[in-house]
Amino acid sequence: MTNGDITLNVLDGKFSYRVGAIIMDSDQILLAKDKATSFYYTIGGRARFGETAEEAIVREMFEETGLRLEAGELKYVHENFFTSVEGTDYHELCFYFTVQPSSELRQMKQAFFEEPYGEVPLHWIPIHELSALDVYPEFFKTEDLNSNSQFKRFITRNGRTYPASDHESQ
Repeated sequence: MTNGDITLNVLDGKFSYRVGAIIMDSDQILLAKDKATSFYYTIGGRARFGETAEEAIVREMFEETGLRLEAGELKYVHENFFTSVEGTDYHELCFYFTVQPSSELRQMKQAFFEEPYGEVPLHWIPIHELSALDVYPEFFKTEDLNSNSQFKRFITRNGRTYPASDHESQ
């Protein structure tokens, strides 16, 4: 664990507990994309030991935007089983919360945040363009991110993402 971030070594792999922010403005979603990855992803990161998921997403949004934004409702839970580029097997659990953008965030055009590996630019992406992009999590391409529906849980295993309700038939 780094700075109390919840990533645990377990047997032959790692378990990671993360949070992500679904920040929408009209027909756009705020996503990040750094030079080291091929995909766009939400603002967020690992929860810290002793921190609720809501506290973690508020902290992550502040760290990555410099703004104090409030967590909205829990919209998605994602269980992701994958192998990292380095060959480590991961079991990752991520909670995605809706977040209302502030006027300051809406006006950020050249925003970025710093990570140990460099600058991470933020991008306002039109929702209708998501299906043509490499986006994580993948279900953002097919879900109605603007809907007020109940929360859903997704599982990604062996490169395939499906609703948890379909799990019994897998």
